Amino acid sequence: MKIKPKFSFIWIILGLLIRLGLSQIGYNHDVTAYYHVGEIVQDGQVIYAATNKFNYGFIMAYVFGACFWLNKTIGCGSIQGMHALVCLICAIFDVLIALQLNKRFGTKLAFLFLFHPISLLITGYHTQFDTIAIYLGLKCWFCLEDNKPIKQAILWLAVSLIVKHVFLLFLPWLLFYKKYNLKERIALFASPLLLFLISFGPFMIEASARAGVFAHVFSYNSFEQHSLLGILCQQIPYFDAINANIFGGKLLKYIFMLSIAVLGYFSMRKLNSKAIYIYLWALVALSSGMTDQYLAITCVTTVVFYRKPILRIFVLIATAYLIFDSRNNLSGSIHSLQYFSNNSVFVATLLSVATCQLLLFLALFKELMWPSETNHAPPP
Repeated sequence: MKIKPKFSFIWIILGLLIRLGLSQIGYNHDVTAYYHVGEIVQDGQVIYAATNKFNYGFIMAYVFGACFWLNKTIGCGSIQGMHALVCLICAIFDVLIALQLNKRFGTKLAFLFLFHPISLLITGYHTQFDTIAIYLGLKCWFCLEDNKPIKQAILWLAVSLIVKHVFLLFLPWLLFYKKYNLKERIALFASPLLLFLISFGPFMIEASARAGVFAHVFSYNSFEQHSLLGILCQQIPYFDAINANIFGGKLLKYIFMLSIAVLGYFSMRKLNSKAIYIYLWALVALSSGMTDQYLAITCVTTVVFYRKPILRIFVLIATAYLIFDSRNNLSGSIHSLQYFSNNSVFVATLLSVATCQLLLFLALFKELMWPSETNHAPPP
């Protein structure tokens, strides 16, 4: 089922304009970091040696460099000008995801994704580039589903990892993909990982850059105290001491990774047609560290499983959180919206990433115990 040309043009342009409009309301720390990274690249410095504000493969550093150059060339030079350019790139990938969903599921799901409130806010105001990595990861998965050459899938996934390592923990899942023989599964696991690691090779020659890669890419941690898992573990007596003395402060991360691995074994054997969506779902629901932009990772899943009431509630609460109750979100630019976080402990607790994770976890548990049907189209 294809989108009609008139529908495609009108709604796609509207989706792009809404995102660009939101980008001009204000910006947060991440957009400032993009500007800083772009400036470093334009100065010809090695990005990993010059800053601790870039935690990914090299591709986006040069995208930011190109945006910084174009922003200066057209006579703007402001952070908001840079914000608009990066937002446009991310928004285009949102459109590409919507078109992929249209091809697999139909027009309704494409529309739901294009105007998904979390996607609008994260791509528009936050301008996070997870959407680029997710599009490339979906292309890998659809290659596998459609029985295309395995090399295509490997390339898509490798580039996705270099953009942002959203699918890094998905690699072990591919070892359990019974559709392919053992040799092919090993190739699917090892080849994208090897290409990802090789991509850092040119930046490892200089000692300061090499130190930056290990410190700020391979050892990067999100804010564990904000996550549901972090909050729950803090209630365990002596948890901090055990974590620090035995696990080097990484116990939460180990629990998260083990949970994802076990879920991958189950999903690839029992729910393999839904595996990519389950992974994106679990990556946020089970994460040991949470920041606001991680909520965007759930957009594809919440569209595919849009009939689930708990996920609808999640979208509602997550959207309200991104609008009203965080200094990193819209309320950071429109100060009148900070009423809730300043005046109501209950609302501030309800509108939090931990609450969002709890809803995702409950919905995920229900899906694993009692799998639902999706309107997944057969491979073309």
